[in-house]
Amino acid sequence: MVNNRKGGVGKTSLTEQLAAILAALGFNVAVVDGDDQANATALALPRRDFPATLTDVIVKGAPLIAAMRQVRRHLWIVPADEELKQAASWIDSKQDFDIVSDRIADLREALPPPPPRDRLLWWYKPTINIGAFQLEETTDEEFVTPPPYLDFLFFDSPPQENDLTISMIYASDKILVPVEMDAFSIDGLARLLNSIIKRFRHRERKVQIVGILPNKILHKPGNQVPMDFLESVWKHFPLLARRPIHHDDAIPISQAYHKVALEINRDSRATRELCALALELIGYEGDMAGVPICDICDAAVERAQKAAKPV
Repeated sequence: MVNNRKGGVGKTSLTEQLAAILAALGFNVAVVDGDDQANATALALPRRDFPATLTDVIVKGAPLIAAMRQVRRHLWIVPADEELKQAASWIDSKQDFDIVSDRIADLREALPPPPPRDRLLWWYKPTINIGAFQLEETTDEEFVTPPPYLDFLFFDSPPQENDLTISMIYASDKILVPVEMDAFSIDGLARLLNSIIKRFRHRERKVQIVGILPNKILHKPGNQVPMDFLESVWKHFPLLARRPIHHDDAIPISQAYHKVALEINRDSRATRELCALALELIGYEGDMAGVPICDICDAAVERAQKAAKPV
C-alpha cells in the first residue's frame, strides 16, 4: 500500500505506476481501487463491463477474484464506484476493520501461489534497460479472464483516510510512504510512521514500512526548500529514505489519458526513476540502466548521510 494521511502526495499515481511497471516486467499484479474518484479503475476505459466493484466485495461479500478485470496484460483492477462510501460506512457500522484482510485470505485460498521469480528471463541479469518493460493492451477475452495467480496486490486509498483505508492498512504487508518536499515537517512524518506502527501493536502480524519516498521533486532557481527537506528526510530517516522521484509531465499526462507513464514517455526521467524504484522494492539485485543522475539531489543526500540523526 502507498499510504499517507495527507492528500496530494501522489498516492494514486504511484500505486498505478508501480503496479503497471511490475506488470510490464511479467509479474501478475492486481490493484484494489479504494478511491471513489476511480482513477485506477479508469485504466479500463473505454471498457465498462464490471460484474462487481469493491463496494460489492465489502458490502455483499462478492469474491475479489470475481471483480477483477485485466486492463493490461498481467494487470488486473478491482474497480471502485460512486457508492464506495457505503463500504466505509458498512465497516464503521459493523466495526469490522478486518473485512479486507478476510477478503484477501479468501483470495489466497482461491489462487495458487506464484511460481518462482526465475521464470522471468531478466531476474538474474546484472542490468535491466527500459526495453525489458513491455506493457500491452488486452483483448476482450483477456479483459474478462481472471488471474491464474498473483505476485503482487496493491491498495489504492482515497485522499482522506476513512474506515476503508484503515481496513486496507490492516490487510497490507508493506507500506510505502510518499512525501512532497514543500509541505511537511520531520516531526509530522515521524508521527505518521508511529501511527502506522501503533495500529499493529496488538496484532500478531506486523506491517513493514518499506520506505519514505520523496515525490514530485522540482528544482527551481533560488528555491532551496525542496533540497533542505530532502536532506532532512535522509538525515532523520536514513534506513527508510528512498531516492527521489522528480516532477515529470509524463505522470499527469498519462493520468489525463487514463494510461500510465510507460505508455506516454518511456524515456522521461520520472518513468525511469519509477522503474528503478519498482525493481528496488521487489528485491532485484541488479541495476536499472539509463536512469538520469541528479547531481543536486545526490549532493543533498550526501550531506544528510554525513550528519544522519535517526528519529
